[in-house]
Amino acid sequence: MHPLLRIPLILLALAVLCTQLTAKPADVIPQRGFKVILTLPHDPQAFTQGLLYHDDHLYESTGQYGRSELRKVEWSTGKVVQAYSLANNLFAEGIALRGEWIYQLTWMSRHCLVFDRKKLKPVRVLDMRFSSRGWGLTWDGHSLIASDGSFRLYFLDPEDLSLRRTLTVKAAGRPLSFLNELEAVDGRILANIWQDTRIAEISPLSGKVTAWIECAALVPAHLRNDPELVLNGIATGPKKNQLFVTGKQWPVLYLIELKPGS
Repeated sequence: MHPLLRIPLILLALAVLCTQLTAKPADVIPQRGFKVILTLPHDPQAFTQGLLYHDDHLYESTGQYGRSELRKVEWSTGKVVQAYSLANNLFAEGIALRGEWIYQLTWMSRHCLVFDRKKLKPVRVLDMRFSSRGWGLTWDGHSLIASDGSFRLYFLDPEDLSLRRTLTVKAAGRPLSFLNELEAVDGRILANIWQDTRIAEISPLSGKVTAWIECAALVPAHLRNDPELVLNGIATGPKKNQLFVTGKQWPVLYLIELKPGS
C-alpha cells in the first residue's frame, strides 16, 4: 500500500478509537444518590419481610416461625396500632396493597393470605402456584409481582395468583439472583437483594437493572457484619421521590429522597 493511502486509514482508526474511549459502556449501571430526610424509630424485634405505605401509615410484614405478623404502624413513632399474628407454622414474607386488600406471601407453605385492610383480618387464602417459595410482593396497578429469591419476577393475576408472565432480571447482562422485597413505583420496580446493601431499580419491560441505590451508609454499625439482619423493606413515602427504607430487626427506619436519575 502506498504510504499516502495509509494516512486516511490511520485517521479513521484514531477516530473510531476516540469514539470508543469517550462512549459510555453499555454495561455500566448508574448509581442514584439520595439524601436522608428523617431517621425514625423502628421495632428492633421486627424481622421485616415486607413494607408498604398507605393513608399516612406503614403496613409491615414481619417474619420467623411463631413470630410472624401483619402490622399497621405509625411511621413517625414506630408505634404498632394494629396487628394480626399468623399461625405458628407460617413464616410471613412480602406484602402488597390492592384496593382495600393486603396480600401477604408466606415462605415455604405455598399460601398467600388476603387481608381486609381496615379490619386487618384474613378473608381468603390463595394457593401459590408460581413457585415453591414466596419472598417479595408488590402491586403495579395491573398485576401482583412476586419474587422467590431467584433472578425471576412473576407477574400474577390478583384473583387466583395464576401466572401471567415471568421476567428475568439482569444486571450488566448477568442474571441477578436473590431478589427479595419489592416496590413498584413510577413505572419501575425497586428490589432489595438478599445480603446486599444495594437496591436495584428494574425495568418491568426488559428486566434490566437501570440503576443502583447504594444503602451501605444506612446499615446500623452493629449489624454490618450480620448475615441475617440485612437491608430489607422498601415503601413509597408521603411525597414524590421519597422512600421508606429499613432492615430486619433494625432499630431505625429511614425516610430518604432520591435524586433525579440520569
